[in-house]
Amino acid sequence: MRFEYAPYDGVFYATNLHRDSRTRKLAWEHPAGMETLVVQTPFGTPAMGLLDPDESGSSALVSACNQNEPVVGSYTEVMEGVYARIVPATEIGGCPLNGEACTYTVFALQRLGDTYKVFESRTKGMIRAWQDIPVEIHVQLQKVTRVQGRFRKQTVDTGFWRMSFSRSVGEGYTTGDLYYRVGNIEVPLTQDAIDYAVGHDGIYVKTDKRIEVLSRNAGIRLV
Repeated sequence: MRFEYAPYDGVFYATNLHRDSRTRKLAWEHPAGMETLVVQTPFGTPAMGLLDPDESGSSALVSACNQNEPVVGSYTEVMEGVYARIVPATEIGGCPLNGEACTYTVFALQRLGDTYKVFESRTKGMIRAWQDIPVEIHVQLQKVTRVQGRFRKQTVDTGFWRMSFSRSVGEGYTTGDLYYRVGNIEVPLTQDAIDYAVGHDGIYVKTDKRIEVLSRNAGIRLV
């Protein structure tokens, strides 16, 4: 299939993208019998700008789809950090996410022979064709102590802090999105480290100083 840019015409449209509170899938409004292109981008960067044509009429998203054709039923990386998925008119119940801490945008599709026209989306007030999907992670930091003494017991520091997370960050995580700070030292957290902490009793850091866990990714909210 070949993809082409098409301006907004009010007939072919996809809008009011949101996450269904019950199914946790993406849902949106569109005319009956119409196919849709779902595009995943980094958090806070809707894909509308990628579809906008330049002075020569070329569109970055359309060019990317022509080089790496999106398919039905799964997300295809059409350009670095950008994934697209074709949702047929027969698919009901919403479209699954390809991860959190990112932004999704929907575009109307019209199939004409072996060509897909990708229609520009419009925003009207709070009704829009894109949605930021953040991920919330609860972080617990605890100084590790132990009780010593046979008759006169007392609590003493072990020299360790324990760091635990309520859930994994999921796919698409980049090492360094989360990091911990000890004094003036910043240490990036890998996905393996976070997954280990979730599956075990946290991870331990040897330090007498207080630890802070921070995020460089606006899509990851620490609570």
